[in-house]
Formats: sequence, C-alpha cells, structure tokens
Amino acid sequence: MLIVFCLGFAPQPAEPQLKVDLFADKAIYQLKEPVKMTLIITNESQKSISAVYSSSQSFDFAVFDQDRKEIWRWSNDKVFAMMLRPFKLPPGKDLRFSTTWKQTDYYGNPVPKGKYFVQGWLALSPRKASPQKQLIVK
Repeated sequence: MLIVFCLGFAPQPAEPQLKVDLFADKAIYQLKEPVKMTLIITNESQKSISAVYSSSQSFDFAVFDQDRKEIWRWSNDKVFAMMLRPFKLPPGKDLRFSTTWKQTDYYGNPVPKGKYFVQGWLALSPRKASPQKQLIVK
C-alpha cells in the first residue's frame, strides 16, 4: 500500500496594517524633568481591524536603562480585570494614549543622568509594540 501526502500551502492573507508608534515631547531632558509620551496606533489598511484585549488594560509604557533593563512601567502600580473584550479600529483612524514618566524607577527613586529607551504597546493578545525610542537625560 502506498500512501502519498501532498502538502499544499495556501497563501496567507497579509496581516492587517496596524502601525504602533511612540512619541516623546522631545529627545533630550534635564534631570527630573517630566517626560511626556504618546502612543499612537493607526489603522493603515482599507478595512477595519478587529482583535481581542485579554484584560481591561488597553495600553502600557515602559522605560529601559542603557543596558535595556526595564526600570519603570506605567502599569506597575495598577490592577486590571481579567476579561476578553473586543478591539476594533476603522480604516484610517487612530487611537492615542498618553502618560508622563517622572524620571523615577519602579521604587520611586530618581534615575541618574544617561541614555534611556522608551516603548509603548497596545495590550492586545498578542500585544502590538512600538519600536523603542532613545531619550537622553542630562
């Protein structure tokens, strides 16, 4: 008996064009100067994009030191309900989330001068993260 398997791969549809980017109000800060950040999620496709959040959290921000070790996260002191909820973004539309980092670490200690990296993400499942952006504290 001869058994033949034929594996055919149908082309996969392209992933929806959901752009996630992070902007700070500037690139160089004085020590202890608040850092204002905005996460912008844009639907660059011609169709609505639907997904699922896995909790009541919609977004997050994090700060990393020059060694790329996370030192602060916006959600660190927050509690979110575990729940599935829909996400839908019409074509050409965007969502914006903002926060301010007070140049402190997880424990509220002031950070030293140096190079830092910031990142934000949409808390979908799986999450959609922005590229890391560099900041200088002097």
